[in-house]
Amino acid sequence: RPLDLRILPQLDSDRSGRSLPPGAVFRVTRELLKDGTTFLELESGEGWAFDRVAGAGSICSRHQDGLWEVSAADADVDEKLLPAEWLQPPFPLGVPELARISVADLRLGQAFRGYVTGVDHEGAFVDMGAEVDGWVHISQISDEHVVDPRDVLSVGQEVDVWVTQIKDGKFFLGMSRRRLCLQPTRPHISTLRELEVGSVHEGIVTDLCNHGAFVVLGDAKGGVGHKGLVHVSKFPGYVKHASDAVEVGQKVTVRVLSTKNDRLE
Repeated sequence: RPLDLRILPQLDSDRSGRSLPPGAVFRVTRELLKDGTTFLELESGEGWAFDRVAGAGSICSRHQDGLWEVSAADADVDEKLLPAEWLQPPFPLGVPELARISVADLRLGQAFRGYVTGVDHEGAFVDMGAEVDGWVHISQISDEHVVDPRDVLSVGQEVDVWVTQIKDGKFFLGMSRRRLCLQPTRPHISTLRELEVGSVHEGIVTDLCNHGAFVVLGDAKGGVGHKGLVHVSKFPGYVKHASDAVEVGQKVTVRVLSTKNDRLE
C-alpha cells in the first residue's frame, strides 16, 4: 500500500495529502529519530515519510546517505529485479534503475559507499554512483600516514567516502573521517552582503580549528556556499573544543553575526 506522508515528523500528525507508492525511491534533506522511528523530510517538500510503524515493521529502507526507498513487500506488487550482472561494475548505461547522479546535484559532506576503479602513487578514483568517478588524494585515504595508496587500496575494493569538493564538473572525496575537510566554492561577494545580520540559516560544518568550527551556509549543493567561522564561545553551553560538540559534515543551525569586511561570522 502507498505510504501516506505527514505534515509534521510524528505518526499522529495530519496527512499532507501526498503519498509514495511501493518501490518509490526518494531523496531526503533531514532525518529525525523519535521513539525508534526515523522520520524523513522529503527534498521535494511534500511532507515527512517514516521508516517503521508498530505492527508493520520496516516500511522504508536506506540506499545511501539522503536516498531512501519505500518497501514493496505486498504480494501483489510487481517488484523489479535487476539482473545480477547489472549489479557488478562496470555498471551499464541507459538503465533507469541505475541512473547516475549528476555532479551538479552532489552536496558537500554527503556520504556514499563505492568501489575503487583506479589507484596510483598519488591517490585513487572511486565510483560511488555519480556520472564521473571521484578522486581521493593520498592525504585523505586513511587516518594513518599512507606512503603508497597501492599498499592499502586495490581496484574493486569497496570503500566509504565523503564528498569534500566540487569544481568544474569534477569532485573530490575523502575516506578519512579524522582528516575530513570540506572546501566550498564561494558565491559572488554581492550575495554575502545581502545576508541580514541576525538571520538564521541551516549549514554544514566544513572543518574545525582551535577557535571553533567553520560552517558553509545552505545545503552546499554543487559545492557552492558562503563559509564563516562559529567561534567556540558562541556554541550552546560551555564547550572547550569544537570537536566535543560537532564534526565535519554535520548539519547545524547558525545565526549570522557579522558580514563586515566581506567576512562572514
